[in-house]
Amino acid sequence: MQAKRPPYPRMLHRLAALLGVLLLLAACALPFNEERRYLSMIVTHARSTAQILQELQTLTTQANLGDRVWETNVNGQLAALELQIAEIRTVTPPAQFASFHQRYLDTMNTLEQGISLYSQAMALQNNQQLRDAFARIQQAQQTIDTMGQQMQATMEASQ
Repeated sequence: MQAKRPPYPRMLHRLAALLGVLLLLAACALPFNEERRYLSMIVTHARSTAQILQELQTLTTQANLGDRVWETNVNGQLAALELQIAEIRTVTPPAQFASFHQRYLDTMNTLEQGISLYSQAMALQNNQQLRDAFARIQQAQQTIDTMGQQMQATMEASQ
């Protein structure tokens, strides 16, 4: 004996799909405005940048100039940082966060300068310059951490 089939299977599938789309649209309409999206994005960006910087710090403490594997790993982290910087430069912040965003971009510029110095130190095979470049990168990291924490606190206060 065959199980009874619904009379209009295609219609039921279409209704289910439509219901799914409507639920998705309803979820998007929940209060999650431009400011909260920006805050969330900055917190995520700061965290991911901090993770990359942490890996770079680990590599720097194990500096082995001339070792291709080490240099490849470092270059990968530097490239990831450059992508982070390029990504944040494409963001247009909500008006109320314009000055914050400019300070964040200034920090990214400092980070970019540190990356450039780090790359030069690697090319010159100079450990002291490498440490000096990383010191500049660490200054930017501290600012990024602080700014990320500020945005996290702002986001939590707005909920």
